Amino acid sequence: MRSVILSLLILSACAGPGDRTDPVAAFALPVQKTGAASVAEPEGNLDLPTALALTLQHHPQLQGAEDLDRLRMARVRAAGVGPNPSLEFTAEDFLGSGPFRGIGGSQWTLQVSQVLELGGKPRARVLLAETESALEAVQFQLTRLSVLSAVTLDFTRLVFLQERQINLAAQLENAVTLEQALSARIEGGKESPIQLRQYQIQLALLRFDLQDLEREKQAARSRLSSNWGSFHPRFRQAVGRFSPPEKLPTPDQLRASIRRHPELRMRRARIAQLRAQRALEGRLAVPDLALSLGVRMVAEDRNAAMVGGLSLPLPIWDRRREARDLISAQIRTVERDLATQEFLLEQQTAGKLAEFGRHREELLMLEKTVLPEIEANISLFREGFRLGKFTLLEMLDSQKALFELRERILASRLALQTAILELEFLTGLRMEP
Repeated sequence: MRSVILSLLILSACAGPGDRTDPVAAFALPVQKTGAASVAEPEGNLDLPTALALTLQHHPQLQGAEDLDRLRMARVRAAGVGPNPSLEFTAEDFLGSGPFRGIGGSQWTLQVSQVLELGGKPRARVLLAETESALEAVQFQLTRLSVLSAVTLDFTRLVFLQERQINLAAQLENAVTLEQALSARIEGGKESPIQLRQYQIQLALLRFDLQDLEREKQAARSRLSSNWGSFHPRFRQAVGRFSPPEKLPTPDQLRASIRRHPELRMRRARIAQLRAQRALEGRLAVPDLALSLGVRMVAEDRNAAMVGGLSLPLPIWDRRREARDLISAQIRTVERDLATQEFLLEQQTAGKLAEFGRHREELLMLEKTVLPEIEANISLFREGFRLGKFTLLEMLDSQKALFELRERILASRLALQTAILELEFLTGLRMEP
């Protein structure tokens, strides 16, 4: 009897994981984590690295890296676990008629059954679990790239608004000085009072533009700080400068980087997941072997004997073929989507490169050619105005042309910087010095 119980215990111990082989490392894509050091929002100047660090620490969409790791490990452990054994108790030949009227002629059977998975099913489940985790990791990286790119664009926009405010403030200060000079000339009888009235209307519009720009800047500050959960920003201003790169990566470098873009890696991970699922469907078509072992006791003479069994399903029909065909069709669909997305990324990159070149040429022309000419022209107007050769309105027009040119230069810098950031998002290459 002891040998029978020992045999039952040994069989029930076979219920552990069927395959503890390490998963294929090619599907274990790492999830980039944020740094452990805490970063506080400064009360003074805010630079871009600090803004990105605050976003990494506090943005809700970027807080799941450790949870993905735990999910991956739990999923792999669960996939490697085989079926549990089953305990079965049966009683026969009792409470009948004739010699089976009582329980004296009954037989009692206690047995343990265990399904032995064949065809590599545990390993196929582990591989599928790894590919599912890899897909989630790449999706997280794509979300991270998208959020940080949006933060960088918000930061760039805020720097642009600050530069515009400085330019408008300087324009207003210069205009107020000229207003005082115009009033003095009117008192001396050299100018008409109507000109002062017209000029004061322009000053009022300029003050309104400056106030509107201040409101827009405060909204941009709040938008930037909202990325790390602060809807009442503490920082005073964003500190940065527009610095276009001297040269761009080669076309081969761009194409190689595009192929590593999370959009494409996500589709490759999806293909790997579908292939692992198709492989598992093929393994599930292999029948499993069921073993049973137990003891039978006859009540009449109290004798006991071992009972064993083996069962194997007959795979007359392959009931997994339709599932594999469906997955194969899904794989072809994702492969076409992968090729389409790669083409679109290359097309968008080419368009952004052309846009970058156009904005850079425009900026160089404005800064190197037009701006020096206007500044030289203003010097001549000032000297002529001092000698009485030009009217005050002509002097004001020359000053206005200078400030309008600075506005255009700022807009060109913003457009150029935006094109650079979008190129970085499309290619994953750092293009700024």
